[in-house]
Formats: sequence, C-alpha cells, structure tokens
Amino acid sequence: RAASLRRCPSAPSAPGIGPGSTHASKTLYLRIGGEAMLSEIVGTVYKALGSDREMMAILSRFRLDALESRTLDYLRGEWG
Repeated sequence: RAASLRRCPSAPSAPGIGPGSTHASKTLYLRIGGEAMLSEIVGTVYKALGSDREMMAILSRFRLDALESRTLDYLRGEWG
C-alpha cells in the first residue's frame, strides 16, 4: 500500500487556476458577469421570496428592498 501512495504525486505538476487555488484567473464577481448579473441573480431570489407566502410570513418584519440592497453589498465584498 505504501508503494502505491508513493506513485501518486502529492501536488499537480502545473499550478492550478480557479477555485481552491491561489492563482484564480478572476474573482467570482467577474466570472459570473459583474454587477449586471449579480443584480439579476439577487433580484430574482428576492422576487421569489416576495411571492412566497410562507417566506413572507417569516420576513414580514423586514423591508425586502433593504435586504436586497444589503445582500448585494455583502456579495460584492465577498465575491469581488
């Protein structure tokens, strides 16, 4: 068993590019399409939340427009 483990390289021969590497080609924000796509994604989620009675019962104490704006700000910071 130890011999079979020695044959497996411990690291790829070329540095990786993308998620999980330190050589990401672009930020997630840019890979999804920037501000326009981020706004569309978040807007779609909040539109779905607003049309769901059960979710609105839970979220009724919040202003969805304010939550949507804060979500956009958060994701810009995390993904950008």
